[in-house]
Amino acid sequence: MGNYGFDISFIKIVKELYSNSRARIRVNEGLTKYFKTERGVKQGCPLSPLLFALAMEPLADRIRNNGRIKGYQIRNEEVKINLYADDILLIMENPAEAIHEIQIILKDFERYSGLKVNMSKSEMMIYNMGKKEQKELQTKMGDIKIIRNKIKYLGITITKEITKLKAANYGAIWKKIQEKLKAWGDKQLSIPRKILALKMCIIPKLLYLFQTLSIKIDYRQIKEWDNTLREWIYGKKRNRIMKKIQYTPRRLLGWGFPNLQNYYEAFQLRSLLEISLKGEDKWIKVENEINEGRGKYGLYTRDIKEIKEKLTGPRKIEFECWQKWQKLWANKISGKTPIKSMGLPERLVNTLEEKGLRRVKDMWKQDGGIINWLDLLEKGGKEYWLKLRGIWEKVKKEGAQPTEELKVDKLLNAREKTSKGTVAKIYNLMVEDKEFMIRAIRNKWNGVKILSTQEVDEIIRNINKIKTEKYNELEKKMVLRWYRTPEQLSYMIKGKNSKCWHCNKEKGTYSHMWWECAELKKIWLMIQGKIQDLLQITIQINNDLLLWGVLDHPSIKTECQELLKVTIRAAHAVIARGWRDKSKWTLNNWNDYLYDQVLLDITGIMTNQVTRMNKQKDITNRWKDYFNWVKNGGANDYIKEKIQRLYLWLDLQD
Repeated sequence: MGNYGFDISFIKIVKELYSNSRARIRVNEGLTKYFKTERGVKQGCPLSPLLFALAMEPLADRIRNNGRIKGYQIRNEEVKINLYADDILLIMENPAEAIHEIQIILKDFERYSGLKVNMSKSEMMIYNMGKKEQKELQTKMGDIKIIRNKIKYLGITITKEITKLKAANYGAIWKKIQEKLKAWGDKQLSIPRKILALKMCIIPKLLYLFQTLSIKIDYRQIKEWDNTLREWIYGKKRNRIMKKIQYTPRRLLGWGFPNLQNYYEAFQLRSLLEISLKGEDKWIKVENEINEGRGKYGLYTRDIKEIKEKLTGPRKIEFECWQKWQKLWANKISGKTPIKSMGLPERLVNTLEEKGLRRVKDMWKQDGGIINWLDLLEKGGKEYWLKLRGIWEKVKKEGAQPTEELKVDKLLNAREKTSKGTVAKIYNLMVEDKEFMIRAIRNKWNGVKILSTQEVDEIIRNINKIKTEKYNELEKKMVLRWYRTPEQLSYMIKGKNSKCWHCNKEKGTYSHMWWECAELKKIWLMIQGKIQDLLQITIQINNDLLLWGVLDHPSIKTECQELLKVTIRAAHAVIARGWRDKSKWTLNNWNDYLYDQVLLDITGIMTNQVTRMNKQKDITNRWKDYFNWVKNGGANDYIKEKIQRLYLWLDLQD
């Protein structure tokens, strides 16, 4: 570690951690006695992979610096070795000559480190070599196998023919995904649960390939995968809400359905993001050599149309994706854009950088105006008059103001702070559109109530506060008008009656099915009486109360506002349950849903070890009005008995 520049104090800490290191093994239900570990790294320790990488570095260093082992040469860059943990991939132009050198290096490494390469698990795939030469090479290689068509590295199948790369990887993984979806087909899961299952168990398999395989995936192919996943979530029924809302994150009242196309493009843009900020990494240098420097400024590149057709390899795919998003995220020239990326001669760039003009933002004054043209000419030199005039006019016309932060700037700033979650940040920027969601909700309720932006924002916040999944989903469905009405079905199905299923008199519009129906008003009046009895106030039923649980009442206590919302949610649950069958509209069902929410809230607090001790005493204060109401006969005897048992359980926690 000292040879790699680590501080002596850090080395002492590592030595202390590994001195007298002991371990034991779990066998069935028991544990063995402790035994001393002489070598290796500690399992589960965050330092272990870094220490192992350091231990492997001498091996990698000898291979890199051995002139008799020739890697694949791309102009000025050589690709020879890739390492990830204990997996090593060697790329050689002269395997017949290099194999002897590699065997010597591996024996030396084993002698000094104690680590031995398992030759029987090692494989070699050979290009452009006859069968006779391959046989001769096999005798030199010992246990290393020569593979004809494909090898596996870090879970990726590398095929000899690049045209088969997509089928070998995506074809195989999609087959496994289909088998898993079929196995899960009989499970009775809610839509949010299914989406969560996709995100945890299915999507990561595709995302890993998006990350590691820089090959073009046709839009139609991704759409086909997307439709299959969507069918598993929603069935073969017609979509009830538009796709953009389905893709929108849950915190903005969308479903959070994963958008495969956006994920694929996010991984491509991540590479350009790294190119924009780094430029010295090996893979970036190799891509620059392959593309003769085209696109070497990543997201700062402006002339995409001119260079796109001349690009090749992963960079061509990356810029095809960026061309789409550049219009939305970088419609102006970012202030972070380097001056050297503006197509100026190298000598002029050096002169401008020496005089403090390194980025486009340096061409703007603090008051927001662009610097004087003559000042720029003086700094650059009159011999570059035409070039300087061109860049000055371009920045003046297309440049972002110093105080203006483009979406691409947000990405660049976030990446400069940390490399963690880069793809997630890009993806979220793609799918998040709060203005669209507010506009969509306002349009949906336009005929019932004119909602302001602030009111919609408040609705979204209130629904996000509902931690219980089924009630969160219920409110979301109601706001997004998920439930089919007779009026809607009459448009969709020829000859279908548009009258309400319950009163069979009026047209079954969305507002009619939620509160205007004469049959429905009966249960609302009963619930109104119960709410008044519970809160000890007189309330007037109106749209704000029925829809959002908002009551403008001077005498209602702040702590009772939450209880009021809970009672309205219970009413929504009763109405949704009896959407087709009004016999479900009963006070007993309303009482059940009301108690269910109270119980779920209390259970969440009591089972949370972090908050349990702090909030246990607050439970009674939070729900005391409800408890007293039940105790005084507000609910039925069944609920009263449940509350008594709940009290006993709470007392046991003290």
